[in-house]
Amino acid sequence: MIGAAAVSAVSTYQQSRAQRSQLEQQAAIDEQNAVAADYQKTDAMRRGQETEAMHMLQVGQNRARQEAALAANGVVTTEGSAFGLLADTELFGAIDASTIRDNTAREAYGYSEQARQLRVGAAASRSAGRSINPGFSAFSSLAGSAGQYAASSYFAGQARAS
Repeated sequence: MIGAAAVSAVSTYQQSRAQRSQLEQQAAIDEQNAVAADYQKTDAMRRGQETEAMHMLQVGQNRARQEAALAANGVVTTEGSAFGLLADTELFGAIDASTIRDNTAREAYGYSEQARQLRVGAAASRSAGRSINPGFSAFSSLAGSAGQYAASSYFAGQARAS
């Protein structure tokens, strides 16, 4: 019985160490993934800014082509429907740019939130890992085995006494 208790205590100790190590590894992985999500956020913002700039460049080119075509046909572009056409081109371009900015902000927020959640998970794993004490677990296992041994010895002695 004593040998079995010792084997059980050693096994409990090793399992507790392995569990603590696994939690520490998970925390490290979560931290690495959070850093990757931060990079993705930065990349999303950069791509969004580039997309918006390219869009506004295209809007400017379209407006210039419209203005040149109108002027080539002798249309005055500073008044009337020609002016309205050019104003609409700029307006819709600005609306599209705003949509690009909003979509970029949403994508970046998603990565930011993902990084935050990963960091919370890493902190939880670290905390859970710190709460595991392999030595105490082994001691608890030995104490439980000792209690079982004492109880079985007591009841065996009672049976023999009767």
